[in-house]
Amino acid sequence: MIPTIIHQTWKNSSPPSRYSDYIETIKSAFPGWDYRLWTDEDNRNLIKSDFSWFLATYDSYPHNINRADVIRYFYMLKYGGVYFDLDVELHKPFHELLNVGDCFLIDYTDQADYFTHRGWDLILELFFLAAKPENPFMHRVVQCLKNSRNRDYSHAEDIIMEVMLRSGPGFLTNIYRSHGGQYDNIVILKNLIKNPKKSIPGEYVGMHRGDVTWCTDFES
Repeated sequence: MIPTIIHQTWKNSSPPSRYSDYIETIKSAFPGWDYRLWTDEDNRNLIKSDFSWFLATYDSYPHNINRADVIRYFYMLKYGGVYFDLDVELHKPFHELLNVGDCFLIDYTDQADYFTHRGWDLILELFFLAAKPENPFMHRVVQCLKNSRNRDYSHAEDIIMEVMLRSGPGFLTNIYRSHGGQYDNIVILKNLIKNPKKSIPGEYVGMHRGDVTWCTDFES
């Protein structure tokens, strides 16, 4: 069983009110679990205190969304538990699915049109992660971040894809394709959380509302 802690993050300790109900659905779906809302300051302090070798890279990312992407890998590596984006709304519990396995990733391929329209046949999303602390695959992900930061992404067709490849779902998917087969007990969850804009049948436990505000604010 993974540690019973829920991680979420926002720039400060007061997320917009539009997320309040979503947060409560997550707490209700994981009754009795500890809850931690990390701020930007908390996130940097975690890197500085526990992963100082990565601090220069963390600070040098061109966009805040890169830091928001990568920090969730570090939550998983140090503390384990579950991570959810603030725009995830759960309708029912699913913690029983996390009893067998050490690392849980979500296959969102059927609902990720941005990628599938560009020829991707697998996309692992970042709005949900779950793992035991010190998970070997998460170690690999974190190790690969440094190289990813320095890689040339001039081939990316737009800045959104650059972000996705440098730190987001494209990055995670590529690491899994290259290295995932080397690790036991990685569980890929499919048809778990729904994109409300898609009509795909399934027994979903919740929705990812897709509040991609970062797409319009690359300079912050």
